[in-house]
Amino acid sequence: MKKEEGRLVRVDRVPMRWGEMDALGHMNNVSYFRYFEQARISWFDALKIDYRPGSEGPILGTLSCKYVK
Repeated sequence: MKKEEGRLVRVDRVPMRWGEMDALGHMNNVSYFRYFEQARISWFDALKIDYRPGSEGPILGTLSCKYVK
């Protein structure tokens, strides 16, 4: 994890799966949220946050995505 302009920045590279694309090669809009979830768990692991049932940890208050053409 690196610090960029006063923020912690983490980059995870995840290959897009064939089944997440339409006939034109565009990723399904629901897939973005699956990637967000995967990145969040990876970030928790990097910070050594215990997110197992019964433990205390951060909660996700809201999640949104603005799609741009």
